[in-house]
Amino acid sequence: MTSSKKIENQLVDHLSSEGEIQKPEELRSWLNESDENQQSYQKYQRIWATSERLGKAGRYQSDSAWTKVEHQIKRKQQKVVRLVRLSYAAMGAAASLVVILAFAFYTGQFSLQQNNMQLTTNYGSRTEVVLPDGTKVKLNSGSELEYHFNRLTKSREVVLKGEGFFHVAKDGHPFCIQTPQGMGLEVLGTTFNISAYPEDEVVHTALVEGSVKLSNEKNQTTILSPGQIMAFNSKDQSFSERDANLSHIVGWTENKIYLDNTSLKATSVLLERWFDVSIQIIPEKLGEDIHYTGVLEEKDIRDVLHALSELSEIKYSIEGNEILVRKR
Repeated sequence: MTSSKKIENQLVDHLSSEGEIQKPEELRSWLNESDENQQSYQKYQRIWATSERLGKAGRYQSDSAWTKVEHQIKRKQQKVVRLVRLSYAAMGAAASLVVILAFAFYTGQFSLQQNNMQLTTNYGSRTEVVLPDGTKVKLNSGSELEYHFNRLTKSREVVLKGEGFFHVAKDGHPFCIQTPQGMGLEVLGTTFNISAYPEDEVVHTALVEGSVKLSNEKNQTTILSPGQIMAFNSKDQSFSERDANLSHIVGWTENKIYLDNTSLKATSVLLERWFDVSIQIIPEKLGEDIHYTGVLEEKDIRDVLHALSELSEIKYSIEGNEILVRKR
């Protein structure tokens, strides 16, 4: 058993006994090693107390105790991460703490902040999370989400860089999303998908159910109805309805990539995010000349590239995470 694993287990045993089990020698030595370890121990005590309190609460109240978690997942350190609100931990406080401590020891990134939450997903991975208000979010590869509950305006505020599928909890408080391109979204309770990667000029919003209001920096607004897909152009701050299949837009939540006459260039961008690779197309014009229609469900980039090469006149070479695509 590794040293960090032993410390983790001893912390859980000590905290779960409510102090009845004395700190073992290894744990005392670890605490005495640095002020940082002392501070970490105090954080774990607070997490333990919070998890017990939330476990007894029965259900979430937006103006009562909050579960505050900040996870910064460094690229290439973690492939798949699933975060669960402490109050939803069915296995009890001890099991919740084991997961949290293990994650904290592994990444060295764990802190609590009042009413705030931050989450970053890696390229090559997708993440599910329950926000403090009960809203369920699936984050696509290479996405960042910041959540804040504004007690003055009683609104739930989110900054999204990337793509997320939201099922917003209805608690009477506005739920607002801001994107890097200057588009805002406001909703009371609904299900929708929004794609707003910082490098993308166009933001796409697809409404599954409910109603959302979109706004731009010119204070112009538009309201979406279920089934509508709206494109927002950051250059001229314009909105335009997009003719597309809603199930294809949200297909990534089921680990599917739908291609609707999608260019090789656009497909490569999707694959770069999906598999955490870098794709170069030579000549560049080739990326616009070839288009695909279909669905990709392969779990390995080599299988995807093989399928694409069967459908078009391309060949590829792979070196590490660098991929070169040429005309065959």
